[in-house]
Amino acid sequence: MGLILTFLIIFSESIVHVCVLGINGNFWTYLFFPSLSDFLLRLIILIVLISFGISTQLYFNIKKKSETRIRVLEARTQDLLDKSLLYGNLLMHDIKNIFQNIKSAVELLLLYLQQNKDLTEKMEFLSIIKDQVDRGASLIKDINFLMRFEQEKEILKFLEIMEILKEIITHIKRIYPNQIIEITMEAPQDQIFVKANELIREVFENLLENAIKYNDSDIKKIFVKISIIQKDHEKFVKMQFQDNGRGILSENKKIIFQDISERIQDKSGKGMGLSIVKKLIESYGGSITVKDRVPGDPSQGSNFILELPYA
Repeated sequence: MGLILTFLIIFSESIVHVCVLGINGNFWTYLFFPSLSDFLLRLIILIVLISFGISTQLYFNIKKKSETRIRVLEARTQDLLDKSLLYGNLLMHDIKNIFQNIKSAVELLLLYLQQNKDLTEKMEFLSIIKDQVDRGASLIKDINFLMRFEQEKEILKFLEIMEILKEIITHIKRIYPNQIIEITMEAPQDQIFVKANELIREVFENLLENAIKYNDSDIKKIFVKISIIQKDHEKFVKMQFQDNGRGILSENKKIIFQDISERIQDKSGKGMGLSIVKKLIESYGGSITVKDRVPGDPSQGSNFILELPYA
């Protein structure tokens, strides 16, 4: 369209030149074969017009890209605002319940102290207070995990998981000094790489901690079995975290990975660690499921199965 307009302008210039100034010779000859000076003038006009057209097109292209970028930024900003509101609601909901439970336990403890009740009953309320403080710390950790997840979810790299697991196992044993914990690993090779980010440490720590916290056995046994499998023409690292804990009933297996947004309505107060773990694993292109360690018998413990892209 720009070129057509350019030629029309040049031909119009010829017509005006003929009508106003007149020419010596045939009009059509002048139109298509002007004198050298007129040809140079037309060439200059053509260059100016083409330059103007290109500049105009570039301007509109840049403007379009800027508008697109602004729309993307607005969408991302709105998404971040929505997530901030969600995390704020989660925090307020669970912290409110935690403080209410602590308050109730303290009030009952004071009442028992006034009535000189048995010390074992008082210890029960102290245990409630400790448990609620632990829940509060866990919730803050989860919120921090979510915030880091939003910042780092697109930054994936090759990580060697065997060394990471050994570090996490050492850390877990250090924070549970009064527990007898046996953690063993089985792997096809000394080094195994997956495509993930540093938050994979949180995943391993969460699964190992759960295997200890929800375990009434005198000796907490955890077996981490690692293998490399082929799935849909791609290689995955399969990791099984098997424990001898309380296990998970079939009906509860469906809700432990419940979406974060639904946890606001959750009255159980169990936190949201596993929903975050699932969200993180899926961002790597992997998956997580849970089965009975002994098929058909939940009371024998759980088997959390991770599949991560092999690197």
